[in-house]
Amino acid sequence: MHPRKNVLSRLMKIVPQDLIGQVYAAYIMDGLPEGANEYVSVQKRSSERSKRPPKNSRGDNAPPLPKDLEEAFGYLRSMAGKSPVVADSILSTYKMMKCLDLEML
Repeated sequence: MHPRKNVLSRLMKIVPQDLIGQVYAAYIMDGLPEGANEYVSVQKRSSERSKRPPKNSRGDNAPPLPKDLEEAFGYLRSMAGKSPVVADSILSTYKMMKCLDLEML
């Protein structure tokens, strides 16, 4: 273990629990090159946020989709970013499907 990390590990044993996040953030920021703070910031996560379950790749808590469907959405997302025609097609399909009653299908 790097000596500096060893000192940090020992320090964490005596630092009050509510200050540990700030000490880690300061440690990380000290390692950045001069001027990097214009591009990088480090903040302690709130305890509320750290207790939440991780979100899935879509950023919500919906059940995961089958792998082939996730791949299809990923491909369409990529294509929509490259082509306004593809983006318009996806939006048209979305608007049409949003209006449908799935129980009627």
